Amino acid sequence: MNFAKDTSTNKLFDEELFNTLVDYGILGAVNELGQYDPYVIRFIIKNNFNKGSKDDITEEKIVDNNRLDKEDSIYMPILDFISNQHFFAFDITENGLRKKLITKVRVRVEVER
Repeated sequence: MNFAKDTSTNKLFDEELFNTLVDYGILGAVNELGQYDPYVIRFIIKNNFNKGSKDDITEEKIVDNNRLDKEDSIYMPILDFISNQHFFAFDITENGLRKKLITKVRVRVEVER
């Protein structure tokens, strides 16, 4: 992967540190109002206490734990914020694609319980 760097010797993104800390990411979530929000990025932090295989997690369990308001979720949030990003996204309509401007993304950092 090619990541952006600033003009000094410091990196803007440290891929090695990211890979050390983050187990996996989830795009999109069901928000507290019960609506699907595709503009949520969830980073699940590695947990040394959980050595179980991810292969035994069923699709139903993943969908069930995708609700941000679920009190008995396997994920515990440790950071939750809105990042002001500006980018274009496309909605599929009956007349084709419709371009829209997105001005914010919700970012959550979570750890498995």
